[in-house]
Amino acid sequence: MINKILISVLQLSIAGSITYFIFLLGKLWIFCNITANFMGKVYTILVISFIIPIFYLWGVYDNSYEVFSQGNGLIMIEKNSLEESFYYIMKNKLFINVVPIFWLTGMFFYLFYASYCFFKLKKDLKCNSFSIYGMTEWQKILNEICEKENIKKISLLATTYTSQPCTTGVFQNTIFIPAVILNQCSTEEIRMILRHEVRHNKRKDVSLKTFIQILNCINWFNPLFYIIKNELYAWTELACDEEILCDCSLQQRKAYANMLLYFSREEKISKSIWNIAGFGGNKKKLLNRRLKAVMKKKNHKKNYHVLTMGFLVFAVASGTKVAKAADTTLNNLFSTRTEIVYKDEIKILDDDELQEYYFSDHYIDFDDTELIQKIENGEAEQFSFVPEQNVTYKLISPDNTTETLQNNTNAEIEPKHTHTWKSKNITEHKKYSDGSCKTTVYAAKYCTDCSYTVKGDVISEQTNKSCPH
Repeated sequence: MINKILISVLQLSIAGSITYFIFLLGKLWIFCNITANFMGKVYTILVISFIIPIFYLWGVYDNSYEVFSQGNGLIMIEKNSLEESFYYIMKNKLFINVVPIFWLTGMFFYLFYASYCFFKLKKDLKCNSFSIYGMTEWQKILNEICEKENIKKISLLATTYTSQPCTTGVFQNTIFIPAVILNQCSTEEIRMILRHEVRHNKRKDVSLKTFIQILNCINWFNPLFYIIKNELYAWTELACDEEILCDCSLQQRKAYANMLLYFSREEKISKSIWNIAGFGGNKKKLLNRRLKAVMKKKNHKKNYHVLTMGFLVFAVASGTKVAKAADTTLNNLFSTRTEIVYKDEIKILDDDELQEYYFSDHYIDFDDTELIQKIENGEAEQFSFVPEQNVTYKLISPDNTTETLQNNTNAEIEPKHTHTWKSKNITEHKKYSDGSCKTTVYAAKYCTDCSYTVKGDVISEQTNKSCPH
């Protein structure tokens, strides 16, 4: 079960990675011509491409997933080749068991670290915060903004833990204001700060960040997911800037830019924490991007949004196609139902070829020296007929006469019985639910007096896409 889940996760990771690589080809043109809010939605879709298995619908349509789940796959390789060495290492039981455990261990440590950061932040904010209900200016402006935006009342606290305004809380948002700026901001600055934080509340940015962090836990091994996650975090900030400055004058934009610079210089938290949505930030790249966006008012056209969505659909479709094409390789590597066979030891016949050569009714000659030696030394094991569902056995004589084995074929042997050995083939025919079948031919010796049967080595195998029997 874990291997199947890991295969799905790897396919999703491939689909998301290819989607992002294709998206990068048009990224520069895209973000120069669309709004930050729309860009945030684009990156949300890129994240979703890592979790929605669109390729699974394709697999259901072509019946491949039913084949993978019910049939025994064959990895056909050449003897003494690099491919042989690779697959025997990859298909080693130790490797197959270690990779899923390694993935699960990584998830555990990532989840542990994320939980530690969350509870530490919650504790630090609680221990270093206090109510500012008496600060009528801040509370009054917040109430006015909430009423205008038609949202529920948001808690407002002051804190000495951080030097930038921030919002936290998934179900109930709380805005934290640095204690050092409580009496230093003008009414206009207070309004801009609180409008930015309220936009985070209305857009559910903290909930979005928490959800993405959970997805990052599953995709902890993929560096591209970290890049997409950080880009999405950045675009949420730009989107809030864009929404509150859409009708502002140049002077107001300059004042807003100055506040960004101030909070960037005063920032105490050295790294971005995923479960808060802040006003400032100390990353130079993000700060420069925000300052340029703040000072440059753009007139975006709707047709660019349509073109972007078309390009994104193409990227998602391409990623889905590559992920679907990888299903055979991933199942060969991680499925416990696949077998490694040599190309010169197996023959796969189409239905037309089966009409000319009916494999299961032809006797195949073999060297019985080794088998006779094993019988004389008492090393050979009696062939035990165990009736299984969709499995039949036949004995084929050199004259191509066949006999279906019954439950009483292998009778008890008298202690002093002298056997009369004849060469035979044992054919084992297994039929699978997808309509395919596999016929395995063994070398055998058969006693004509007591029906005692000894099975030797495999001398041939045949797999049919559609069972003709």
